[in-house]
Amino acid sequence: MMKLVRGESPARAALPRSLLLFLPLPAAAAALLLMPGNTRLDSAGMLILAIITIPFIKTFIPATVLGLCGITFEVLIGRVSWLWLLPVLGISGAYYSYALPDHLAFQQAQRAGVAHNAALSLPFDQTRQGIEYSAGSYPRDEHAGTNFGQSLVTDYGLPVVWTRPKGAALRLIDSTLCEEFKVAYPGIYDSGFLTGSLSLRWAYIHDSQGYMSIDKRFCILSLPEAAPDTAVRLGAAGALITVTPIFQLPTLRLHAPGDAQGVEVARTTPTRAAIPLNPLSLDGAYLGRRDYISGDFLPGVVQVLGLQKVDRQASDPAIIRPMVQAAVVRGISQQLTLLDSAIAGAVQFSLIPQGEKVSDARLLQLDPAALVTRAAPVIAALSEQQANCDPRQQLERFRQRVLETGLYALPDAGFASIEPQIRVLMAQHSYKPDFGPLSERLKYWPEPVPTIGSRP
Repeated sequence: MMKLVRGESPARAALPRSLLLFLPLPAAAAALLLMPGNTRLDSAGMLILAIITIPFIKTFIPATVLGLCGITFEVLIGRVSWLWLLPVLGISGAYYSYALPDHLAFQQAQRAGVAHNAALSLPFDQTRQGIEYSAGSYPRDEHAGTNFGQSLVTDYGLPVVWTRPKGAALRLIDSTLCEEFKVAYPGIYDSGFLTGSLSLRWAYIHDSQGYMSIDKRFCILSLPEAAPDTAVRLGAAGALITVTPIFQLPTLRLHAPGDAQGVEVARTTPTRAAIPLNPLSLDGAYLGRRDYISGDFLPGVVQVLGLQKVDRQASDPAIIRPMVQAAVVRGISQQLTLLDSAIAGAVQFSLIPQGEKVSDARLLQLDPAALVTRAAPVIAALSEQQANCDPRQQLERFRQRVLETGLYALPDAGFASIEPQIRVLMAQHSYKPDFGPLSERLKYWPEPVPTIGSRP
């Protein structure tokens, strides 16, 4: 063992121990090179490769940052030579020489979007008018933003907004009315929201940091309703605004009533993300490519229309109650018509309200007497279908789901009388329900039927 002479410094190590933290790097590099577009591995091989390498992909960036910090610490305490600072400075300098200009260009694109919208103006009365917008995921370039409509009715006081393509109208109501509807029409809370069907959802509060919290004073009511001609319409995608070769701003055409041309409102977030200044927030799974940002057109629309934030104010209950009642009556009638057509073997996709591809058990449960009278014909129709039709065909499969929805929605007394016949049908034709909730009800019977979409 070597003895130290008084006043003599301990011998420095040749290699920093922190180099051990760089071990995930080669595995992650191999995964990033092999996994995209690899045609030489079958599905099992790709799965094994993913299981082995994904942990390295997820950990190599924080491990690399900790490794660089560890080397710096070992230099400062004199364990290794100061020359080890050179790779630390080189790697850090290379990262920030790329990330900083990228970040500045991203901010430049954001400012360009604000400047573009500042030159536009459209007359709008936010206390009387509403906006129609696309709430669907496709086409993606027409998507206005996840919380676009809810923010307009909650934070900017618009009386109503309408969504495409399902034809839903969103309004703000107070929590007392919300609870009244949840008792009168069980199952509508947070079920089928933005699909053109009757539904409720809590309103949210958005803070300056982008976080959301529930505002239990209000609910968002969704009703099936098409936008009138007097609505301002946020329509098809316009031309991209190219700020830099990397950062572009999408636009949507905003049309005043009767204006076919409209103005092109720019989104203030580019289509590509900037490399983060904090390397720990860079996900290793996306290293080397910058994903599309969904973004939100709300700031641009607010700027062009001159909207101002207001205190939240609920819609008049005297107006909302008859609207909801009419929507429920209309919805039940549509669902019973759909069920009757399935019983008669004449179901067509054109009969589906608002373009939905499934029947709505929540509405059928609101008219139990009508379901009980149809229980025996539904069983007969299912038996005839299993004996004479191919349930794999799209229209026949849809017919089967409509019939099964009618059985599932039966009240307990009605289901008890028909349940043995369902099991006979299953035994005779090797029949299995295609509608999941019906399978669950048969599995756990005689427990009471749960309410679809119900929340505590």
